[in-house]
Amino acid sequence: MIKRIFYLCWTTTLIGVLTGIATWAVLRYLDPGFIFIDDELSGYELSSLMLGIFSIAFTSIIGFIAFVFGRYYILGILKNRMNVWIGIQIFFILLTLFDLFFIRFKKFAGEGDHAFGYLGLPLLILAVGVIITIWKVKLTNKNAIVPTMFFMIVITVLELLPSLSVNRMEYILYMLIPLVVCNSWQILSLHKLTGPQKKTTTVVS
Repeated sequence: MIKRIFYLCWTTTLIGVLTGIATWAVLRYLDPGFIFIDDELSGYELSSLMLGIFSIAFTSIIGFIAFVFGRYYILGILKNRMNVWIGIQIFFILLTLFDLFFIRFKKFAGEGDHAFGYLGLPLLILAVGVIITIWKVKLTNKNAIVPTMFFMIVITVLELLPSLSVNRMEYILYMLIPLVVCNSWQILSLHKLTGPQKKTTTVVS
């Protein structure tokens, strides 16, 4: 079990770092105005960039651990009333998507801005959540639908909060893409982590 957790942690970190670097490079290429630290690429910017990318990967890992252990803790409080927990998760999924739209619209919308312009991010996160959920169900069963949607939407948005303080999609995508990739990897690997371990047989001669 410990080996599986360690494997998931270091692979998530590696995936997060590679995805973060690729995301930064693409954003920098598409938008020269996307500046992480300084206008000119320097050692200071690269070191700060790597620190930021590692932080995003660690945030994803911490969020995943909180999701897994929090689930068992809440089910214990609810005395394994799964229907109640499913209802709570659905409520928070809808609330998160609505708040992601409404709060950003109220905070950043100026005169002449349309509400539809602030629907893009919630719809993007919802679409990714649906895709990963379908994938997860194919790997496991239909019981994974609500937990996977909850993790991919609610936990991802909570982890994304630092970048939501600015109204620039480039900075949001810089954090969102590595988070989504890391979270997808972890939730799609969860059944392997909690599944039965292979038994080894010892031949006595």
